[in-house]
Amino acid sequence: MKRFSFFLSLALGLFVTAFSIQSCQKDQIQVADASDPTNLAGDRAVVVYGVSVFNANNPSQLSTMDAATGNVLNTVAVFVLDANGQPFFLNDLKGVCVVNGQVFVTTGFNAVDAYSNMLIKVNPQTGQAGVVSYSTVGTVSDIDYDEANQAIYGLSNNTNRLVRILDNGTNWGNYAIVGNITNMGVYVAKGLSMVRDALGDRIIIASTIGAGGNARIHSVPAGAGPATFLGTVNPINELAAGHCGIGFDIDLNSMLINRNSNAGLGVNIFPWLVPLPAASASVFWGGTGINFEDLSSDLN
Repeated sequence: MKRFSFFLSLALGLFVTAFSIQSCQKDQIQVADASDPTNLAGDRAVVVYGVSVFNANNPSQLSTMDAATGNVLNTVAVFVLDANGQPFFLNDLKGVCVVNGQVFVTTGFNAVDAYSNMLIKVNPQTGQAGVVSYSTVGTVSDIDYDEANQAIYGLSNNTNRLVRILDNGTNWGNYAIVGNITNMGVYVAKGLSMVRDALGDRIIIASTIGAGGNARIHSVPAGAGPATFLGTVNPINELAAGHCGIGFDIDLNSMLINRNSNAGLGVNIFPWLVPLPAASASVFWGGTGINFEDLSSDLN
């Protein structure tokens, strides 16, 4: 999460000053505007959010996509304002979800500055963010919001460990490692999403063994423990090379899954059925040109 180049910082600094954003202060950083209409729950039914995979040449960004077409509507660099009111860009975005109509994002670890392992609230139109809390359990990736239990669930940095974040009057500062996700064999969890179906609200993960192995879909108890295998996802050649960022869209009753290519092939989609077919055939949906770390819609 190092700073962008000077000219980008200057350009974004001018961009920020063009907006008058009503905000509150926390840790000398402005929180994204809660009144922005793009953050309202009623508007969330038509969009999907995604954060892209970080690498040295491509810092992570937050994208907004049209749920009906898969077209990318907007892509922004995410930044906070430092103590001097200057934009500080956060490159390593690890998870995204929608909490009560607002876009929450987690960040990764770095040894360069203080902006590590955070939960932040982001204005998806401008990219301006405010710190909500700092993780006490390390990097939390692939997050989603469980409305029934009012909890954010995620993975411990793309591993078979389930993390839970609670509010409990702590401004979403109550972090806990729930436990290990077992019964996975050699597969490793790379994506997490909440699903609402005939079996209720439940945690779903996608896992992979890397190149040469297809993505597997499992359900996971809220208390961690044994995962239940639900099915695989085809085609194998497009879903085996990287992150299985997933996001359930209740309006489409379908699961979105990153096509797992550094070439930025975008996102596939497959119908969410109970039970899932032994192999669910996915087809291209959208998000062209982006390799996603995590995807999210809401369950409203």
